[in-house]
Amino acid sequence: MEATVQRIRAAVQAHSRFFEGAIPLIASENLLSPYAKELLISDFHSRYAEGLPGERYYEGNQWVDEVENLCLQLARDLFQCPFADVRPISGTVANLAVLKALTEPGDRVGSNRLADGAHISSASFGAFGLRGVKPVHYAFDPVRMQLDVDATIKILRTERPRLCLFGLSLFLFPFPLKELAPVLQEIGAVGWYDGAHVLGL
Repeated sequence: MEATVQRIRAAVQAHSRFFEGAIPLIASENLLSPYAKELLISDFHSRYAEGLPGERYYEGNQWVDEVENLCLQLARDLFQCPFADVRPISGTVANLAVLKALTEPGDRVGSNRLADGAHISSASFGAFGLRGVKPVHYAFDPVRMQLDVDATIKILRTERPRLCLFGLSLFLFPFPLKELAPVLQEIGAVGWYDGAHVLGL
């Protein structure tokens, strides 16, 4: 068993050495600040903090409550919004929360295809499938590696999705949200931008 533990440690160290000399081109896998690393290895990682601040199911969370409340205020200030939630632990969990809040099973939801850089949660085997929504795929120009705005507008007007997801896991150019926003208003769709993979760059 000790030999296996040592092999695990060696593999983790080799992984760390490799990425110390690399620049990941997936934005969400880029450098983590020393401050964020410090927080990740604090005692917080070993504590249950189920529930909302002040209404936890476990004792000993007064400092967790303080940190969560401060993070909530930072998020509200940063995004200039009245409500924020800093608890989702992954993109899929966050995306599932949005789908659960804004759709019903059978609703149409606009998104890119996986082959065009979409997050895996928009696949039929991901959060979209779990929620039971029907994807309406945008038109994508593989030569320009960008959304085909005119063709996408036609798709939106024809399919009239209830919710439209913008933002990708893999992309090179900003989304043409200014061009698409009027069409969403026209068809009564809610626009949803997932900026997790580029936030902070």
